[in-house]
Amino acid sequence: MQPSSLAGLPDHLRVIPPPPPPDPDQSFAQPPDIPTALEFEPAAPPPIETKLNSFNLFRRYSARPQHDPEEDVALSDFADAPTYARPPPDPDEANPLRPFGARLPTSQSTNIFAPFLNATVFRLMKWFYSGSAVKSAGELDRLVNDVLLAEDFERKDLRGFSAVREFDRMDTFAATQGVFSADDGWREGSIKINVPKEKVLHESEEAAPELEVHGIYFRTFLEVIKAAAQAVDTRKAHWLPFGLYWRRKPEVSMSGSQQFPDPVVDVPTSEERMYSELYNSDAMIQADRAIRSAPRQAGDAPELEYAVAPVMLYSDSTHLTNFGTASLWPIYAFFGWLSKYVRAKPNSFAVHHLAYIPSLPDTVQAWYQKQYGEPASASILRFCKRELMQKIWLLLLDSDFIHAYQHGFICPCPDCHVSKNDIYLMGTKRDLASRTKNARKDTGPLQHAIATVRRWIFQDGISPEASRVENSPLNTHSTTSSRSAFSTRLYDFGFDVYQMLVPDPMHEFELGVWKSTFTHLIRVLISAGGDRVQQLDVRFAQVPTFGRDTVRRFGANVSALKKLAARDFEDILQVAMPVFEGLLDRPGHNKMILDMLFLLATWHALAKLRIHSDSSLARFERICSSLGEVMRTFMNQLCPDYDTKELPKETASRQRRKAAQAARADPRAAAMSSLPGATRTAPRKEPAKRKKFDLNTYKYHRLGDYPRYIRLVGSTDGWTTQTGELEHRRVKRFYMRTNKNVKFIGQIAKHQRREALIYKVASTAPATAALKQRRKLGRRLQLRTADKDPLSLTLPTQHYHISDDPRNAVDLDAFAHENQDDLGCEASHLHFSTSQHNKFVYKVKAHIYERLTGHEPQSRDDVARTRIRSNALRLHKRVRLNYTTYDMRRTQDSINPSTHSDVMMLASPDDAAVHPYVYARVISVFHVKAYLSGEDGSPDTAERLLHILWVRWFELDSTAPGGFMTRRLHRLRFAHVDDNAFGFISPSRLLRGVHLIPAFAHGRSDSTLPGPSIARRDSDGDDDQDWNYHYVGMFSDRDLFMRYFGNAVGHQHTAPSSAAQPVFDEVEEERSEEHDQDDPAGRTDVPVPIEAEDDPENDEAADYGYISSGDEEEELGGASLLFEEGQLDGDVDDVEEDIMVAEGYAEL
Repeated sequence: MQPSSLAGLPDHLRVIPPPPPPDPDQSFAQPPDIPTALEFEPAAPPPIETKLNSFNLFRRYSARPQHDPEEDVALSDFADAPTYARPPPDPDEANPLRPFGARLPTSQSTNIFAPFLNATVFRLMKWFYSGSAVKSAGELDRLVNDVLLAEDFERKDLRGFSAVREFDRMDTFAATQGVFSADDGWREGSIKINVPKEKVLHESEEAAPELEVHGIYFRTFLEVIKAAAQAVDTRKAHWLPFGLYWRRKPEVSMSGSQQFPDPVVDVPTSEERMYSELYNSDAMIQADRAIRSAPRQAGDAPELEYAVAPVMLYSDSTHLTNFGTASLWPIYAFFGWLSKYVRAKPNSFAVHHLAYIPSLPDTVQAWYQKQYGEPASASILRFCKRELMQKIWLLLLDSDFIHAYQHGFICPCPDCHVSKNDIYLMGTKRDLASRTKNARKDTGPLQHAIATVRRWIFQDGISPEASRVENSPLNTHSTTSSRSAFSTRLYDFGFDVYQMLVPDPMHEFELGVWKSTFTHLIRVLISAGGDRVQQLDVRFAQVPTFGRDTVRRFGANVSALKKLAARDFEDILQVAMPVFEGLLDRPGHNKMILDMLFLLATWHALAKLRIHSDSSLARFERICSSLGEVMRTFMNQLCPDYDTKELPKETASRQRRKAAQAARADPRAAAMSSLPGATRTAPRKEPAKRKKFDLNTYKYHRLGDYPRYIRLVGSTDGWTTQTGELEHRRVKRFYMRTNKNVKFIGQIAKHQRREALIYKVASTAPATAALKQRRKLGRRLQLRTADKDPLSLTLPTQHYHISDDPRNAVDLDAFAHENQDDLGCEASHLHFSTSQHNKFVYKVKAHIYERLTGHEPQSRDDVARTRIRSNALRLHKRVRLNYTTYDMRRTQDSINPSTHSDVMMLASPDDAAVHPYVYARVISVFHVKAYLSGEDGSPDTAERLLHILWVRWFELDSTAPGGFMTRRLHRLRFAHVDDNAFGFISPSRLLRGVHLIPAFAHGRSDSTLPGPSIARRDSDGDDDQDWNYHYVGMFSDRDLFMRYFGNAVGHQHTAPSSAAQPVFDEVEEERSEEHDQDDPAGRTDVPVPIEAEDDPENDEAADYGYISSGDEEEELGGASLLFEEGQLDGDVDDVEEDIMVAEGYAEL
C-alpha cells in the first residue's frame, strides 16, 4: 500500500460542491427532438475527497466508504528491509490456513490440541510439517528444542505412535469439523470431453465419444471468494475503489524537451492522477460504478455496502523435480482488494489455491484407438488439451457462482487484431490507433463463428486444423475453435473474456523481447570476429553486485546463456550498456546498440514501476514509440551488416527437436533402435543455420499495450506472474512429502489441509519455555555471529544505523605513521603546514572540530584542542542507511566499505544546476568519542560520540554528458589526489547507496592516485590502478531510476527541484528557499552548522521526510529491543505517530 490513509474518516472527508446549473437559455437552445442528457441520466453524486497528506496525496471517492483499512496502520507496514525492527506478526495472518479456505471456528474445543491426542503428538507433527521438507542438521536441532525439550513433552504419550494413523486422524477432522468443512475443502471430480475424428461425421457435438478425465482436485469458486472475504487480513481490504491524486507543489514542475514535450493530460495542472493498486485503477472504478448504477437487490438493507470482488487468476504449469517429468498445473486466485505489497509476500498467504489441472490421461491413445480404430492425430490431441482447460473452468463456474455473479452475495465481515506484417510497427501512430480501434471483444458474431467451426469438426468430420478452419474468420483473428468457459457462462451478463487477459512483463519482455535481443547481440559479436564474446564475458564477471540481491554476481560465461532465469536477464539488461560499449568498431554501430539498450532499459524500468502518474504514463507512451524506432533501426541498418548464425546451443536444440519429431512420426523404428544390440546411426552433424533478427512477434507487439493496461488495472507489480511463480515453491515442497506415484496431486491437496490444520492449532497452543529460551540465545548468538561488529535490528525511523561497539580500535597516530607513504592518506589543501605523517591526523581532527563547533578551524591551535578518547578510531563493517522510496515505502541500503561502498548525496544549491547529486566511495566507517580541551588541558566541551565516514570523491565527467536526451548513463571519474580527492563526512549526509559500474571500454590507470593505496577496494582486484571512469547504474533499481527520471511523489522530501526535472537534462531551476535553508547534505566546501548536520530533529525531518527517535548515543537503545519482544510502550508509539505524520503515512 501507499500512504494515503483515511484515518478519522468522518472528520476528514469533504464533499466537492456540485457544478453550477447550466444557463437556462443554453439548456433550451437544442432542437426539441434531441433530448438533453439530463432528461435520461440523473446527476452523479458529488465526489468525496480526503485531505492532503504530507506527500500531497489525496483520495477521491464516488461514495462514502464505511471502512478505512489504513486507519490503524503502523510505520512498520511500509518498511520493506529485512533488518528492520518490527512488531511480531498477527498469528492469524501469518499462517497458511487462509489460502486453503478454512473458516474460523465458532467455539473453542476443550482440547486445544484437537484433533491430536495430546501436546506431545501435536508438537511432533508440527515439527514434521514446518521448516524444510528435507530435514537437515538445523531441523534436528529444532526437533530437540521445539519438541523434546518442551515442558509438556511426555515420553509415554508416544507409546504406540503411528504417523499414518495421525495423518488419517487429521484428514478425518478436516473433512468433518466445521473449521475445515467440505464446503471449503478440496473435492475430487471429473469432466468429459467430446472427442472428434477427421472424416467421421456425428449428428452433433454431444453425440461424439466422451473421454472422461479423472483426478481433478478443486474447490468451489464461490466458497473460495467467501473464504477470502471473511479472512482476517480483509481488515486491510479496500472494498471501495477510489482515484488517487497528487497535488504537486508549484515549484515541482515538469519542463519539456524536444524529445519528450510536456504531455497533455486531462487533469488540472495542479493535480495528477496516480496509478499503483488495482483498487485505484480505472477497471475497479468502472466496475464499482456499474454495480452502483444497477438496481439494488430486493431485501437488501439501505446501509448494506456493495463492493466488487476483484479476482485475479493465475495458472501455469510447474515442474516438481529437477529431474524427471513430474509436474503440476495449479490455478491460483488472488484478490485485488488487498495491497500488492501484501499479496506479493509468500509468507502473507494471500494466494488461494483453486484447482489442480491434470494432463490428458496416458491411456488417451488406447481409448481413441478403441473408439475410432486408429490413434489420434496431433491436431486432435491439441484440440483435447484446449478443451480440457475449458471444461475444468466450466466445472468451477458452477450455478452458485453464476447466481452470485448476477445477484451478488452478502458477506458478514490476447488483446487486439493486428496483421502479422504490421507487428514490427509497434509504437507508431498507425499502431497506436489500431490498438484502440481494433481491440478484441467477445461478441455475438465471434461466438457464432466458433459454433460454426465446431459444427464442421464434429458433424462434418473436419480436422481442427484443416484448411477450411484455417481459412475461416476464426483464423483471420488468430482464434481457435475452443469455447471459453468464461464466455459460455458470463457473456449474457456483459462479461468480456478478453478483458481478463493482461500483459506479462516477465514472459513477454524479460524472457521474450529482451532475451531474443540479447541473444542476437551475441550472434552479432560472434559474426564480428575476434575475442569480442570473450571480452563480453569478462566484463560481465567484473560488474559489481548491488543491494542485497538487486544485481547479483554474474558467472564467467554469460554468453553461453546457461540456466538463466528471468531475474538474470533483468540484471543483464540493467548493466548492459557499459558491457557492450566499444565492442563493435564499425562506424555508427556502437551508437545504435547503446541507444537501443538505453531505451530497452528505460522501457523496462517504466513498465515495472510500482506507482505511475498521468505524466509518467504519457512519457511511457513516448518511450514505446522511441523504442520501436530504434529497434527497427537496429534490424534494418545494423543487422544486415553481419552474417549471424545460430549459437551452438541453438543448433543442438534444433537437432534434438528434429530427432524427437522423427521418433513421434515413426515410433516403431525409434523403439527398435533403442533395443540392446540394435545398430544405431550417429546423428549427422548439421551446420548452424543463418538467423535473422525478427520483430514480427506477438511479444514485441505487446509492449505497446502496457501504458493502457496500467491505467486500467494499476501498475504491473500488482498483476505480475512472479507472484504466482513464487507460490509454485509451496506445492513443490509438498511434492517432496508424497510417495511420487501417479496420485501425487491428491496427496498434495491432503498435505495442504494438514499443514493448515497444524498452523491453526499452533496459533492457540501455548508456547514452550524451550522456545522462549532459544529466542534469547538467538539474540546473543546474533551478536556473536556479527563478526565482532554487533548491530541489532534497525528502526525504520532512523536515517542510518552504525554499531557503537568499541572493540575494533585502531590508534590514529599509529595508523597514520604506518600509511604515511600512501597518497590516499595524505591531506590536501591544508591552510597550515604540517609534517607529512601528521596530515591524516590533522584532517581527522579538523573534521571533528568542525562537527563539534559548527565551523572550520581557524588555526592549528583550534585543531590542537581536539581530543579523542584513547586516540582510537573504532572501526565498523557497515552502515545501514534508511530512506523513503519513490513509491513512499521505507527501505534500506547496507553500505559496506569492502563491497557495496558507493553512495550518493544531494549536491549543494550552486552545483545542483549542473547535476543534482554528489558521489563518493566509502573507504572506512568508524566512530570516535571526542571533545575540545581548554587551555589547561581539561575538557572544555562535553564528550560526544561521532560517526564518521572516510570517503573518496567522484567528479562528473562533463565531456560525456549523460541522461535521457543523450541516451547515455552519467559518467564519473575519481577526483585527482591533488584536488581534494578524500574527505570525512557525517553519515547524515548520505541519501542512499548507488550502483557504479566500471567503464570497461576506457580501461584502468593510476592517473588520479599514483601507486598502491589502501583507498582501493580489495574486491576491485587491483591495488595499483583504478578504472578510469565509472557509469552511474541508474537502471539497477527503480528508485535509482526515478531519482533521474524525476517527479517521484516519494522523493519530494529529498530531491531538489532540479532533481525533479533531470529527465530532460536541460538547465535546471534553482532550488527553492525551503531547500536552501534546510538541506545542507552533500556540501563539501563549506562548513555546515552543527544543528543542520548532527541534530536528527532538524536534519532528518527536513531532508529525509521523517523525525528521528533520538540522538546518536541512543541508536542501540530500548526501542529496538522492545520491537523484537513486541512490547512497544506508549513513548515509542508517540514517536512513531509523529514520524508518520511527517512522512505522510498517517491520516490525511
